[in-house]
Amino acid sequence: MLTALNARFRDIFTALEIKTMGEMSYVHINNYLDGEVHHDHSSQQRQTFVTYYRSFVFNVTKWIKSKLSIEEQSYFSKYTLPDFPFDNRDYDARKNAIESAQKTRKDETSAVAPLLPRIRAQVHFRYNPNKTSTRDYKQTNNRCEKQL
Repeated sequence: MLTALNARFRDIFTALEIKTMGEMSYVHINNYLDGEVHHDHSSQQRQTFVTYYRSFVFNVTKWIKSKLSIEEQSYFSKYTLPDFPFDNRDYDARKNAIESAQKTRKDETSAVAPLLPRIRAQVHFRYNPNKTSTRDYKQTNNRCEKQL
């Protein structure tokens, strides 16, 4: 999670010429998620970024609130990522990532579908002798046990 977040932050900071975390704002993240920054990034990368970002902020905030005193919380709050008012369902990146994954699965399935009869025939060709051998072994084993 941290590796993916770090990579996306590095890309966003470089593209928008941001030098410090204090300069980053909701607008920068929004521009990235809308595809205005780094056109080469896939919808899946954008979707993963927003999902990881929200999860990371939630978990860090939860940990800070449960482990630190009020004074320590206020001190360390300046070192945490801001909780921006966005959700992964608010952006086309999520829909595009889901549609892209479905299309890929469909394409892969379509590539295999014409081969299914040949695959099925090959499976039966290998399965039938194995089934026969197993049946014969069990019959022979039962006869031997009866003789002993």
